[in-house]
Amino acid sequence: MARKVKWTHTALRERCEIFDYWNRRNKSTRYSHWLRKRLQDMIRQLAEQPSTGALTEEYGIYRKLVRDYYLFYRFSATEITVISIWDTRRNPESNPYSY
Repeated sequence: MARKVKWTHTALRERCEIFDYWNRRNKSTRYSHWLRKRLQDMIRQLAEQPSTGALTEEYGIYRKLVRDYYLFYRFSATEITVISIWDTRRNPESNPYSY
């Protein structure tokens, strides 16, 4: 049974910032729509099989790579919570979660 998906305010803000960046950079929403679909597909998979992600050094937090972004999440028997979306091209020291 699929888990209910919840997003933290931080993850929602980061997602909007990522899409806004690509919309401005490309002067088009095409890539943002493509990326949104990839994120949705991955979250749908994680809702079914959440333990497929890599466990971080932070207790109970997992990560999964989607294109150039790590999706950080935690899960329970009934829900999956997306905590953060982090661009892997950024300075690793600014990553809020350990590898």
